[in-house]
Amino acid sequence: MPTINELADEFSRAFVLLHRQDGSPYFVLRDGSPEWMRDAAMKAHGDFMPDDTRYEFILDALHIIANGANLDEAEDSLEADIYNADLLRWVSSNLVRMGYVDEAMEEIGGEFDSLASALQLGQLAERREVLYAIWKELEAMADEGEEEEDAL
Repeated sequence: MPTINELADEFSRAFVLLHRQDGSPYFVLRDGSPEWMRDAAMKAHGDFMPDDTRYEFILDALHIIANGANLDEAEDSLEADIYNADLLRWVSSNLVRMGYVDEAMEEIGGEFDSLASALQLGQLAERREVLYAIWKELEAMADEGEEEEDAL
């Protein structure tokens, strides 16, 4: 029976990097990937339509988990972008992302020393949401494999 970490490794290897006509990179699941991977990716998108940033965050979460992290360690390993241009690109890619910033600011309260700090907290909130969704799906797959093994 595969562990959550092994499933994360298998899942992460199912992604391929492609480029659009303008040269911009994006990740997709390889054709023929198992249905559970497609389902997990869609669940990790939440209310978003298929989204390049979400796919990137999914892959980041999978790499962290595949390297042996448990959920707490995985959460501690999450990092927000550090460059202003990347943070602005993230928040402007979908206006729903402003909600992550607003929620993070409410949760933390107080003053922020910069717009970048507020954007980083918002991005970390989205990364955390993706991590939890992926963990939940991997956990369900691992449990399903365990049940099948017990039935034999």
